[in-house]
Amino acid sequence: MNDGCDTETRQNAENFWIHQLVTMHPFGLNDKVTGIHAAFRGFEHWKDTVGKEPGLPSTEGTLGNLKNDQLFFLAQSQMSCRKKCEYSPDVHSPARSRIQGSLSNFSAFHNAFDCKVGDVYRPKEKCDVWIT
Repeated sequence: MNDGCDTETRQNAENFWIHQLVTMHPFGLNDKVTGIHAAFRGFEHWKDTVGKEPGLPSTEGTLGNLKNDQLFFLAQSQMSCRKKCEYSPDVHSPARSRIQGSLSNFSAFHNAFDCKVGDVYRPKEKCDVWIT
């Protein structure tokens, strides 16, 4: 989803969308959107397998106060965090947009953090691209 908004893709957009759907190459769908859904499905499968989830030790003001689903999304977002100039020549969407774009349309994220409709990470109109 986000790669369609970057400079390089925009310049080569002719036939891009149709070609992407026809070929279905491994990188045809945005890695952030499909990757987080696939990883979360694996995480849910793991939870079903192990039963009670081990948590982190709970200490005031630490990650131990977060639920495991919240820790999953925090870890996913941390992988994309970086300090970068907004005017960088990088052709990809900014990391913040990639994180927000992949999570703001994901119901499991909304449930984990109790996001309300209209919040930044739960827009009134969302785009479901993953069929469950």
